[in-house]
Amino acid sequence: MSEFMLGVLLGTVIGTFAIHRYRSSTFRLERRVKKHQLFTAECLMTRGQMERRELWKDRHVDPAMMDVALCRMKRDGMVEVHREVPEPGNDAPLELYTLTASGKTWAQNLLA
Repeated sequence: MSEFMLGVLLGTVIGTFAIHRYRSSTFRLERRVKKHQLFTAECLMTRGQMERRELWKDRHVDPAMMDVALCRMKRDGMVEVHREVPEPGNDAPLELYTLTASGKTWAQNLLA
């Protein structure tokens, strides 16, 4: 077997492995985002509105994944964000999340 053919074969094997690894990591990421969307939908359906820091209090919640889930839900029009003036001594404004009408039907279908 020539060196060229050996290089092509090796490149094909490495490329196939890289594609498989990328797809499986993307699948895991999507699964984690869906889990956090489900958690957010459940919390918002029971409480009506929540502040982002309240969503982070659960020890099973990854704050980065929660931010990704909230951004996707906001992008898809499922969640509205209301920013309120910060309390004295607190620099960060409160971000209250509420479900929109389409978000409520989505959450009801998801939780049913």
